Amino acid sequence: MADACDRAWFVTGEDMWRERVDLAARWFLGINDTGTPVYDPRTGGGRDGLTREGTNQNQGAESTLAALSALQKARLVG
Repeated sequence: MADACDRAWFVTGEDMWRERVDLAARWFLGINDTGTPVYDPRTGGGRDGLTREGTNQNQGAESTLAALSALQKARLVG
């Protein structure tokens, strides 16, 4: 989502898309349905998903890359 919004911001220049890049990144930091961070700054890993009880503790490569990419995009457009 962060990549798509970043591209839309690049193409249109509309601030709405830059704000959505930030929102996508904040999802990993706990601005999500459960209020639980999915990104772990201690390990640098991204957890694999949300459950009603919190996060799946597995930190797979795809989830970690998604979190790092979204956080990087937000920093670059911010």
